[in-house]
Amino acid sequence: MLAEAYAERYWVTFATSSDSARELMRESFAADDIRLPPLERARLSASGSAFASHKVSGLYDLLFAEAGPVTVNPARFRSDEARMRVMARIAGILGDLEAAIRDELGADQIPPKVRTFGRAVDSAEKHPGAVKSLGLDVKRAGRSRAGAPACQAV
Repeated sequence: MLAEAYAERYWVTFATSSDSARELMRESFAADDIRLPPLERARLSASGSAFASHKVSGLYDLLFAEAGPVTVNPARFRSDEARMRVMARIAGILGDLEAAIRDELGADQIPPKVRTFGRAVDSAEKHPGAVKSLGLDVKRAGRSRAGAPACQAV
């Protein structure tokens, strides 16, 4: 949903640009138009209505409601004032949508440290195999200045 929202913002930027700017952007936009076809967009919206939270679904629908008038009559939004107004509204909605999705996915949470035998154990020490797969090795004896287990290249 977030990728489609970003693609829609990119399209609104293109559609509301001046004639000279659109001419310069036309070749790039034709190659990079990543919006979904109408049928796939409808499927995504239906899936979002069924599975997304009320907040995410509402923000997604609001973003496309703001972009809808631009789709119908882009020439009406080519003045600097109208363009900045619609772009600011879309940017605000897109920021709220991204924050809601990140919050629901827990993308900004720091994993808690696990207490073992009276001391905090970092995830690198708890799962040394995962650290080794990154090409590092956990030094059991040493710790970094921050208190985390010291890692060295293997």
